[in-house]
Amino acid sequence: MGYSSHTIYQEIGDHIYDIDVASEHDIPLIVKRIVEAGGDVHHVSKEQLSLEKIYFSLIDREHAETEREKYE
Repeated sequence: MGYSSHTIYQEIGDHIYDIDVASEHDIPLIVKRIVEAGGDVHHVSKEQLSLEKIYFSLIDREHAETEREKYE
């Protein structure tokens, strides 16, 4: 049993990551895999995004892609 291929992560600080998962059921397996690989987990929290945050995140991502394409 693996975790979803929709898992997205971003390093937001020195060894600090923000991980987006498709399902909260993926979280225990992700933590287990980090620990098995030798990583330390000091904190895990669940945040559900509001529709507003999701909307603006998608708009920001689309804008960044459009800007990048201008300079390619």
